[in-house]
Amino acid sequence: MSRATDIYQFIQSGIQVVFILAIEFIADIVSLGITITTLAIMMLIASIVLIFVIMQPNKQVYYEGKNM
Repeated sequence: MSRATDIYQFIQSGIQVVFILAIEFIADIVSLGITITTLAIMMLIASIVLIFVIMQPNKQVYYEGKNM
């Protein structure tokens, strides 16, 4: 299990590096303030969408506290 976790963490770290480089590239094109504001708004929208997705009635079984 440890090796699978290490591979997953390696892939996750690579994706994080790519996102950071993309954000830096975008910040070079437009101002840093606009970049940060836009990304914060996108994260807010994503979290609101996630809330609506997990609050669907068919997902209730995951939050009832019963073991499956």
